[in-house]
Amino acid sequence: RPHFHDQLFQREARGIEASAASVEGILRSNVLSHLRAVVYETEELYGLARAQGNSEKVSFIDPEMTLRLYTASRLLFLTFQRCIAQIVEARSRLHDFLAWMRGSASQIRARGTAMDSVQRKNASDRRVPNGVILRVTDFLSMPIKSTLTDGTNKLKHRNLTECIIGLPISDFFAGEIEQEQAADNATISNMNNANTLKSALKMTFQISSALFEQPRHVLSQSFHRLDVHFAKQHTHMALHRRIGVGHARVGVSQEDGKGRGFFLPKLLDESNELSHYWMLLARSLGNGLVEFIAIPGCEAQPPSFYLQTHLRIAGEYDVSDIAFYGDDGNSSLAPNIDIDAEPTEGKQSLGLIVKRHNTEATEDELWLLHYDAIVFGKFHFVKRATNHLTIATEVNEDFCTWINVGDDGTPPSDGSLDVIPKRRIIRDSSNKQSSQMNLCGSRGTGGVVSSGYACSLDIFDLEEDEEPDDDIRFVGEG
Repeated sequence: RPHFHDQLFQREARGIEASAASVEGILRSNVLSHLRAVVYETEELYGLARAQGNSEKVSFIDPEMTLRLYTASRLLFLTFQRCIAQIVEARSRLHDFLAWMRGSASQIRARGTAMDSVQRKNASDRRVPNGVILRVTDFLSMPIKSTLTDGTNKLKHRNLTECIIGLPISDFFAGEIEQEQAADNATISNMNNANTLKSALKMTFQISSALFEQPRHVLSQSFHRLDVHFAKQHTHMALHRRIGVGHARVGVSQEDGKGRGFFLPKLLDESNELSHYWMLLARSLGNGLVEFIAIPGCEAQPPSFYLQTHLRIAGEYDVSDIAFYGDDGNSSLAPNIDIDAEPTEGKQSLGLIVKRHNTEATEDELWLLHYDAIVFGKFHFVKRATNHLTIATEVNEDFCTWINVGDDGTPPSDGSLDVIPKRRIIRDSSNKQSSQMNLCGSRGTGGVVSSGYACSLDIFDLEEDEEPDDDIRFVGEG
């Protein structure tokens, strides 16, 4: 380059060496330490897999696959260490090569000048030792090529700098493993053939994907898939899980279950149905009718029966949303639950948003009602095919649970009540508005979002009697 004087060359050389040092530092701190941790964790996982395989009938982690993952991750770590070693060697060779270039340039500039000239003095000061010259001669004489004569051009990823210093670092980031060397067929021998970072990383990723897919597959196979179909469509539906009473406690009664936090449904013959856990469904069928279904949980086979009842709302009311209030069982329901232990689910209720139709306006109300004392009927599933069950909807008015409230918000005194709801008036609204609720049993609160001409949010304290200071209301333009 013209006007490429010594100061500019030194500046360029310092920049090159600083960049190489920065790359090495980043790879050591951000990649090498993580790969070392992966090797350690996969070795620990292999030990756990072997211990589990000797004690469990169903293994979630395959020990052989875990050993392949450990071997692949260790190979990836060793390959990356070789890459780091070549980067360190490249820094040393670049330093020698740049020093030799600077000394050679000074020697060329000093040719034909006086013996006491500044060029001669600079050339003498910048002369490199013989050891540097020998090292530069060694790597410059290496037959490293960037192209081949067979026309395949397999070495197109190599650049000129790599060929000059004799270290093809880009080879670590090239190369593919064959498709037949997938995770299921990967062995120790063909893993050793993956001697590039790209191939070792791809092999590790394939094995880890297959390994951690196995627990999901085992869990999916352990569940009994059950497709439940309803004979009548619904407008709104809510799901809930409850802890039940195991068959070992056959002496428990409905009175024992009151306030103790577990679900003990009562049948028409005043007996109790026992199950470790229950799936509850509440469906709004329109015209003030709510269907309540309880499906028992079974460990070995799909359930053969379900419990069903209907809640009938007396008066001009329509159900616009439905949700369960209370603990859903996620924190207390466990596969190995002790059936003799005392379950603690907390308070349980069913929440309804109902629209009360008057001659003047339509009011939205939030109702909460306790359902533990509701009487159920026992029915058997209608099986159409394997794992295909149908729930029939036959409303028996003689066995419906009536929800009766007076116009003034108090229940009538004729003795015909089955369930008395706890009522909260949301607001007067036009029938074009829609409301949605979210009930939080752990906090004892409920929120209702109403949308239409304006959006509003009502927050209720559901554990206290309704007072003016208990409710918070936010209103905004929608």
